[in-house]
Amino acid sequence: MATVQITATTTKVSPSVRFDPTYAKSIPGILKIAQAVVSLIGFICVQMVNNQWMAGSASGWYIFVAMTAFWVTLVVVILYLFHIIEKLHWIPWLLGELGFAALWTVFFFIAACVVVARSGEDSAWGAAAVSNEAIRKV
Repeated sequence: MATVQITATTTKVSPSVRFDPTYAKSIPGILKIAQAVVSLIGFICVQMVNNQWMAGSASGWYIFVAMTAFWVTLVVVILYLFHIIEKLHWIPWLLGELGFAALWTVFFFIAACVVVARSGEDSAWGAAAVSNEAIRKV
């Protein structure tokens, strides 16, 4: 007769919200902070375009992409720094981050094409294109 052994495992989640700066020193933390900083730099570069009225939808699209990436990344970094992610363990955070990163990679590529096409008009467009390329590398 065969013997069946059953093992049970439990996952313990720490319910306390605490500040832990070690995440900011880890590779994922450094990459997220770098992504937020470079998104902000790209936003500032587009804001420096001389003729904002003529820039129109090109600057609007880039501003939307850069600022959404900045704020979402900043919120995720804060959630990780304070271990709020652990309190909300039923939400598939890694899958959400993967989806956001994939979608925003496409959005940043489109924004890069737009600013490169306009870079002959103003040097701020060229600076935004360089910033955008740095974001795609991170």
